[in-house]
Amino acid sequence: MITGKTVRTRNSEVPVGRISLHQPTHEGHLEIADLQLFGAVLSDGRRVVAGEPLSRAMENLRPGTDDLELQILSELARKPCISFRDRTGRLHNGLDASMVAQVVGAHKVLNAERGTSGQGATQSAQPEARTAIGRFISQVLEIDLIGLIDSVTGYATSAHDQMLRGALNHHFRQPWIAWIRRFPNDFFQELLRLRKWTASDACADGGRMLAVATDDVVFARLDQATVSELMQRKPKEFRIIRRPKANGRLPLDVGHPALIRQLQLILELMRMSDRWEDFLPLLDRAAPRHTPAGPSAALSGR
Repeated sequence: MITGKTVRTRNSEVPVGRISLHQPTHEGHLEIADLQLFGAVLSDGRRVVAGEPLSRAMENLRPGTDDLELQILSELARKPCISFRDRTGRLHNGLDASMVAQVVGAHKVLNAERGTSGQGATQSAQPEARTAIGRFISQVLEIDLIGLIDSVTGYATSAHDQMLRGALNHHFRQPWIAWIRRFPNDFFQELLRLRKWTASDACADGGRMLAVATDDVVFARLDQATVSELMQRKPKEFRIIRRPKANGRLPLDVGHPALIRQLQLILELMRMSDRWEDFLPLLDRAAPRHTPAGPSAALSGR
């Protein structure tokens, strides 16, 4: 809650002290029906869609707008406004995306029933919407609005990574779990791509297949000296100085020089491979296993 200013919302000017500003955990730009909008995921899990075109349409309701469009915009304008600031500090006033989809869906169904029952279809039953907002309304039901927001904000990837890491916690011993927490998200995304798994597939057996694959690709190929160091220390005990590369990106940092080199090699081979069957022979040549076939000491055996 902040005070001392006045913010113009869709309906009126309201003292900011009366508006509870939410802090998004993920955010990104999205385009629907040529409208430039903004999507966000709040800390409580709600997805929000915001943008000037949507706000203006609800502020400037006027007779003559397509019947269904007017009905939907009128109802959306009465819904609670969700205010939040993006990472640049810009204030956005938006709507709960699931509620938007629900309102649009309800009015579409109602209009279809009226047309079927002989009460006469409204102009909105025409296949082509006349305005950008009309096209937005038409597309809301054709797309997965929640899924689109999750995709453009990166929330879907983040949620999957958390699920994968949580599953691995049940199968690795300490301190290996602490090291896995430092793995880059790209590692898991590439592993799933090559195995043709979804995040749900990888966790279907409690994450055992995922754990075996992670162990085989990473820990079973580390030399004994590195394994001993990793077992005796925690990631925070290593101080890595991260200098930007020529492209301005920070290099991979998982807390141990040998593990960094290993993961860099693995990711490079993964990205140049189309299938798991292509990747494994490349890895076997570049980084042979240092343990016999089967799980290494990192796996708990559960």
